[in-house]
Amino acid sequence: MADQATQSSTYEIQNQQNQLSNLAINAAIESNWKKAIDLNKQLLSTNPHNLEAHNRLGRAYLELGNLDQAKKTYQKVLKVDPYNVIAEKNLKRLAKVKSNCKILKNCQNGSQFDNQIFVAEPGKTKLVNLIKLTTPTILSSLCCGDEIFLQPKKHSISVCDVQDQYLGAIPDDLSYHLINLLNGGNKYQAFVKKITSNCLQVFIRESFKSKKLAHQPSFWVTLNQNSMPPQPKQEITHFEDFPKTESEI
Repeated sequence: MADQATQSSTYEIQNQQNQLSNLAINAAIESNWKKAIDLNKQLLSTNPHNLEAHNRLGRAYLELGNLDQAKKTYQKVLKVDPYNVIAEKNLKRLAKVKSNCKILKNCQNGSQFDNQIFVAEPGKTKLVNLIKLTTPTILSSLCCGDEIFLQPKKHSISVCDVQDQYLGAIPDDLSYHLINLLNGGNKYQAFVKKITSNCLQVFIRESFKSKKLAHQPSFWVTLNQNSMPPQPKQEITHFEDFPKTESEI
């Protein structure tokens, strides 16, 4: 009977931990950083060795501009796990912010990063909403401005983070187009632009153009005559140019 009571108690504690973890993950995805701090502190009060909770707590401090607490939290993670990629990544982010001696301009919901990576260039850059997204747990670990990586396959392109964790896929039509350009010698960089519970938007930039593709833009959009001033009755192709408004940047 004592063993059964112990097992039941352990199960209840684990169930409570799982529920708190899910709530903390959702708070991060919704950018409710104050709630995220509270929930992750609750988790750590019963399990101080929960490195995922420590990383989420550090992220919440970082997003709210409490850089000293964020640094201390990530350093705790590295004392236990010296090769923790998430903690290393965010400590580098903190060092960059401090070296600039100012809080960098916001991207989305208080994220701190160098917004110059999102400067649009007609024909060279594109915002893309990924499909077949990864789990909320992995999404919640991403930050606006994180560099991510294209992994072309035969007929599709997957997107992964620095830990080689799958994040999502580029839509099929754009994947096909980019595969041809990559095979032709072009190179691309990609960065996280926006994260929600059901959306991961990435910014793709042409970083190198092959000589044999010198006259072919990486990205374009076809508009019909109804969206343009009067033109001859045919489709007209224009290079893509994203609005550079505050809401977009």
